[in-house]
Amino acid sequence: NIAASMNDMTEINFNIPEGFVLEELYQPSTYEQGSWVAMTQGNDKIIFACDQYGKIYSFEAPDIGQTLKLEDVHPLELEIGEAHGLLWAHNSLYVAVNKHWGDDVKNGSGIYRITDSDTDGKLDTVTMLLKLEGSGEHGPHSLVPSPDGQEIYFIAGNHTLVPDILKENSRLPANWGEDNLFEPYLDARGHANDIEAPGGWICKFNPEGTAWELISAGYRNPFDIAFNADGELFTYDADMEWDIGMPWYRPTRICH
Repeated sequence: NIAASMNDMTEINFNIPEGFVLEELYQPSTYEQGSWVAMTQGNDKIIFACDQYGKIYSFEAPDIGQTLKLEDVHPLELEIGEAHGLLWAHNSLYVAVNKHWGDDVKNGSGIYRITDSDTDGKLDTVTMLLKLEGSGEHGPHSLVPSPDGQEIYFIAGNHTLVPDILKENSRLPANWGEDNLFEPYLDARGHANDIEAPGGWICKFNPEGTAWELISAGYRNPFDIAFNADGELFTYDADMEWDIGMPWYRPTRICH
């Protein structure tokens, strides 16, 4: 089952493998609920999804052959949203907000934990675990559980500064720098000219958000991470698309 945010799936051709069926369940944009960029399954059949520039929604996964209606989808009654990453773990909803901190902004970029404080089945308490500086397409991204389920891993793009708490506990030396033998040619269009090492990064933390560790860095803009069956970590990094054909072009890549 795929929750679609395209305006009209009838205009798109899908190549479906033999034995598979593609079901259209719901179109968030039809109901002015934006583009859903993050999704996670909570307790029972509850699924949480977030609009890139809007609210966090919840709904019950429909049975096979059933679809969702507008009245089935409910926004969280909390002042938090614009998340690129959602993860249900430890009876909590972890949220990676990607939102510029400006005047009067509440719950901007950062990692948050949302809980049900009075156990009435309704999420009601938002706790910031880590404030982040950075936003946009290269900002804070995704959350995944560790292979043993006891910790949470997070990844951010290269426009997200590494917080000091991670520099204090890092698996890589924190004395990074540009280290250019020759003066570099910066992007002629000005893109990311003020972005320096270490670039995009990966960290892990405990469920309470009291212990943090920087795991890896040096990326451009990877969006997600995944573990294989042996507990090895992977990500997929982006390229600078308008550098294609230049001697310094670095293609998209899978990092292990």
